[in-house]
Amino acid sequence: MLLNSFSKSNTAYYLRLTADFAVILYLHTKYPDWTFHADKVYSINWDRVLKDNFYSEHLPTLIDSCTKILRLNKILDDMRQRSKEYIAKGERKEKMVLATAHLAALSILYLYFKQFKKDWKVVIVSASPKMDIKKRIQVINGFYSRRDSPYYDSAFDADILLTITLCVGTGLNLVAASTVVLFDLLWMRKD
Repeated sequence: MLLNSFSKSNTAYYLRLTADFAVILYLHTKYPDWTFHADKVYSINWDRVLKDNFYSEHLPTLIDSCTKILRLNKILDDMRQRSKEYIAKGERKEKMVLATAHLAALSILYLYFKQFKKDWKVVIVSASPKMDIKKRIQVINGFYSRRDSPYYDSAFDADILLTITLCVGTGLNLVAASTVVLFDLLWMRKD
């Protein structure tokens, strides 16, 4: 059984990730050094992921194992259609907040948009030590049309704010987003 190779403390973590990407248990068993844990994920520069990185190499397999992606694509298609209608009326396009409880899932989703959904502009906010609270607030403010944000130019035009559920659950004002998608629920202790 695949779970026999995991310590008890890791079992719940991998099972939760497997709820999003079914192939993760198999990939971790095949490549045991690929841990999917936050400390490893935080060390990756997601804007410059190498093609031989496990995430890039196995991205199609990860995406194909995720039935939630099919539903997300339907939501995106509907959002794009509504945005076209709004823009034709001189109104603002729709925006989305897409949140996940897992940093590994956030990273996989970010790569998914970068490689397979290039027509969507995405800004990412994580709890990474590389992104302090001040920068998180500035990026979010830019996404929400605050011209005083140093990230206004790069974040305002984004269609999607991709973030961690913990960031959304800290009083984040969601008024600029007409669609909020919780990709998965944080139903167990923080990893």
